[in-house]
This record gives sequence, structure tokens and C-alpha cells, in this order.
Amino acid sequence: PPFTVPTLMSIPVLLPTIEKTKLIGHTAAVSCVKFNHKGQYCISGGYDKVLRLWNPYNGKQIKVYPGHGYEVLDLDIHPDNTQIASVGGDKVPYLWDVHSGEILRRFRGHEYRINCVQFNIEFSALVTGSFDKTVKVWDLKSRNYDPIQTMEDAKDSISAIWVGEYEIISGSMDGRIRNYDIRMGQLRTDTVGKPISSLSVSGDGKMILVNCLDNVLRMMSKEDGTM
Repeated sequence: PPFTVPTLMSIPVLLPTIEKTKLIGHTAAVSCVKFNHKGQYCISGGYDKVLRLWNPYNGKQIKVYPGHGYEVLDLDIHPDNTQIASVGGDKVPYLWDVHSGEILRRFRGHEYRINCVQFNIEFSALVTGSFDKTVKVWDLKSRNYDPIQTMEDAKDSISAIWVGEYEIISGSMDGRIRNYDIRMGQLRTDTVGKPISSLSVSGDGKMILVNCLDNVLRMMSKEDGTM
């Protein structure tokens, strides 16, 4: 039977327990995988330095995207499925054409590996977080290869980011969540106290689920940081 877990509303959620498809092709550890916005395909990246496009329903590999010189650590997919952004040990954010497999842009500016990447809501910019303790914003509309904005407030590696309409939220190994209000130019810092490995914002935008290296999940209010 499906495994059930309680939710905040005390309504059980059914989780799948049966493996339906196995995607075989990576020759080293897989570090990231994401479905496209319609759920038809998925793209994975790994320590074999390539991205792979899959049909997850029949297990077939559709395309391979070589070009990274080091491991791929994160990726994001444009909603029209024409572009992929990927980052990793290269210290360089990559922008790919999905159909041709060509690299459209390589940006520059990070000093160490890049851990996370996300398009903004308008898909006019990329936001990245790096081991160099910075969050950087890259303009996709111009031909500029350098970041247009850099946040240098973290004291340790940036491990996770979330990009909203007017805000950027970062999680860091220094145990803090930083919420950057782009319109007001303000920063609010919430202390979790443990190294943060990932975060996710709820669908209504009110809560942040934070995963830490102490193996504890924490639910926080996005508005005031209370748990």
C-alpha cells in the first residue's frame, strides 16, 4: 500500500512506493534532476559532467549536453522548455539551448564552485549561489557576461536559493536564511543555528521549509522567521 505522511492540515498525503522507471545513463553520481514545467520530461546533472534529457515514463534518454568541465550540481528549466541553466564545479553558470544542445552563454564572476541556480519569475535573469559565500544576479537580456548584482552578506557557502517576484531568499552553511527585498533594497536575516543544505517556499509563499545538516526539517514563517 502507498506510504502516508501527515501534513500541516492533518490530511494524509499518499506517496509512491513502487519504482516504475529507472533512468540509466549517468556514469557517476547524480546530483540534481528536475521535471520540465509540464511534467513531460526531466533533466538530470551529475558528477560525470553532463546534463541528460529523459522521457521518465519509458526510461529513454533523449539528449546529452556535454560542456561542463567539472561536476554539475544544480539546474533550472525555462518554462517554454527552450533553455536550461546549469551550474557546478566550473565556477561558471551555463545557459543551454535545449533543442540544439549548444551553449548559449557562459557567465563569469564566481570564485569557487556554484551550488544552486534559478531563473527569476520573468525569466530575464539568473540567480546563483556559490561556495564563495555570494549570491549573484545575471542579466539574460543584455550581452553582459558579468553579474549585475552581488550579495556578499553570508559568512559561509550559499547552499540554496529561492527567487520570488521581488525577493531573493538564500540559505547558507552559516546557519542563516537571508531574505533580500529587491524593491526596497532591504535585507532581513533569520538565524536557524544549523548549517542549511536546502530550502523550499510553500505554494502560498508564506512558509519556508528548511533542511539542515543536523537531519532536522524546520518550518519557518517567511514573513518574520518564526518557527
